[in-house]
Amino acid sequence: MEDVIVENPPPMYQLKDNLRKRGINVDYICAVCNSAEETDEHLFRDCPIIQRVWACGPLGIQVGETTPPLQTWTHNLLRYLLMQSSYQGCVFMAVLWAIWLHRNEVTFGRATSNPCRVIALLNESTSRLKDATIHPRTQGACYGDSPPHVSIGCI
Repeated sequence: MEDVIVENPPPMYQLKDNLRKRGINVDYICAVCNSAEETDEHLFRDCPIIQRVWACGPLGIQVGETTPPLQTWTHNLLRYLLMQSSYQGCVFMAVLWAIWLHRNEVTFGRATSNPCRVIALLNESTSRLKDATIHPRTQGACYGDSPPHVSIGCI
């Protein structure tokens, strides 16, 4: 498998710091924790509420105090997890997706910030992922691994 590294990827999501940089007047504080500027690094890794999700999730990722840029962090972690199993790599992506979905729920007033809600979204995604790996007609990056039972609780 050949690595593809993009030096300066375009923003694929409209985080508040990206909107502000484009001259759009928005409240730039993270909707999830209400304590820091919403940047990609903050939302997906450095937010204290999201760090609880990473630690309590199925991968048990402890985010350190000094970490590389988000692109490097995700690249290295995903590469490591994919060496373990493609299912773990898919779970990592599902965590990122659950974070993004919850951020949008909170930002657009459909929910209040709650790490248990992120875990619930993750459980929904991993349940669908497990179903997709069981059905022989399903093809994709996660096909072929036998996924463990994943049901995550929230304390």
